[in-house]
Amino acid sequence: MENYQFNTPVVLFFFIREESTMKVLDQIRIAKPKKLYLVGEGHRPNKPGEKERVETLRQLVESRIDWDCEVFKNYVTEDIGAGRRISSGISWVFETENRAIFLEDDIIASQSFFRYCQEMLDYYEHDNRVMAISGSNPVPKFEFDGDYTFSNVAHIWGWATWKRAWENYDFEMKEWPYYKKNELLKASFRNKVFYEFRCDEFDLAYEGISTTWDYQFSFHLLKNSGLAVVPKINMISNVGIGPNATNTKSKKEYIFGTINEIEFPIQFKDEVFYDDAFDNYYFKKFLFKSYYSNPWFRFKYRLKKILPKRFVISLKKFLGRK
Repeated sequence: MENYQFNTPVVLFFFIREESTMKVLDQIRIAKPKKLYLVGEGHRPNKPGEKERVETLRQLVESRIDWDCEVFKNYVTEDIGAGRRISSGISWVFETENRAIFLEDDIIASQSFFRYCQEMLDYYEHDNRVMAISGSNPVPKFEFDGDYTFSNVAHIWGWATWKRAWENYDFEMKEWPYYKKNELLKASFRNKVFYEFRCDEFDLAYEGISTTWDYQFSFHLLKNSGLAVVPKINMISNVGIGPNATNTKSKKEYIFGTINEIEFPIQFKDEVFYDDAFDNYYFKKFLFKSYYSNPWFRFKYRLKKILPKRFVISLKKFLGRK
């Protein structure tokens, strides 16, 4: 595509992690989007000095935008929680845009990721079955039939979507108890353990125990019979730095994936279909690998299933575990 021009809005979510945020922004600078949306979390009042760190990083990010583009800012004064900040930021973007690419402050993307997202957004714009474009592939050893496949899991480490796919997203997941009671999503999973796993995640989101927003989006995708595009080539590296991370608390730097460049032109598929084999492989080899490889883990998991949930949560808190 000799006349290719990148014109899809890019959204950057960030907080206080300077090093990783600037790495993410450096890749965005190379892509040079014509519109850049900045979504910033606020400081936590009980953290001395954090307000200054938040403000300093915001100034640093803005000063690094040295190409010709429109910049839109949505900053909150104080911390509202990672899940609410990201989901409210996405809703804000879609007040004016019909599509966008989303990167969090620990998601470093390859350059081909931006073009890949734009071409997928173009190709599936009017196909309501496709609700998300994922840039990450956590199981690159899976044998793909073509350049990409379709999953019922929205991999949100570097992703894109349309306003149409975000409409009616509900952070509170008010419909979940009805769906759970009547097992309305069970038919979407041939793997019983995967279904149980998803139900556990949705319970955490509904009860306000989890701090994320993507469990809610996964529920939103499933109840709308939606699918996410997953590439054959992983184009994302997830880098989180210890105590400042939302979900990865290790003191060591956590890195997922090696950045790769997908080749163009993309060979688009003639049909949209759910690739159950991919999701099953992903679940067994990555998402819930310990269940299938560690009998002791499997025993503990089954034990937790028969114990009252509140007891399990209280026990985890007592032991200092998430």
